[in-house]
Amino acid sequence: MSNFIQTVKLFYSQKYTEVYDMGNRLDVKQIYASRRWDFHVRGLEKFDKEEGFLEEGGYNLNHYFNLESIHIYIRELGLGYGMSKYSKAMFSQLPKSFRESWGFYSENVGEADWGSVWAFGVTIEGQDTFAIRVTTDGSDGWLEVFDSQGGNLGAARTDGIRIAWQSVDWIRTHFPAYPPEIDPKSRIENK
Repeated sequence: MSNFIQTVKLFYSQKYTEVYDMGNRLDVKQIYASRRWDFHVRGLEKFDKEEGFLEEGGYNLNHYFNLESIHIYIRELGLGYGMSKYSKAMFSQLPKSFRESWGFYSENVGEADWGSVWAFGVTIEGQDTFAIRVTTDGSDGWLEVFDSQGGNLGAARTDGIRIAWQSVDWIRTHFPAYPPEIDPKSRIENK
């Protein structure tokens, strides 16, 4: 696994208390305590790059990132129902794999009316990433992250305080199931 893919996974895992990568639990407390992130989130509502502080969220986007609440503050990358001509043109310029991910979650979650699909861009350590974030009315969620060429940098299933990174194939083949390490039923049975 490349260092950048590991960086991306760690970046998007911030604020989760349990982080799993391919079934293995990562000890990320030390990394987060000493790490200062270089990133910029495109599409933040009402905030410019200099401000970047989300008072309601209680964290500074110049230093920290919280995937669980970021959807509250972002504008999508012009995607969604009622796309304008400009948005459609921009969407067609995004990588095919990103557009396919958007379509998969839009069909299976958005159109099924049991959650929301968000798309946004984050520049991490000087490299552009594009993310599809899916949230439900509960604590369930999914995440897929792509580089500017459309390469998948990671796919994850989330549950409130937990994030489990798996292959995109695993996430989609088992959709909407949890990976075993964060499955609430497995956790209860193992107690």
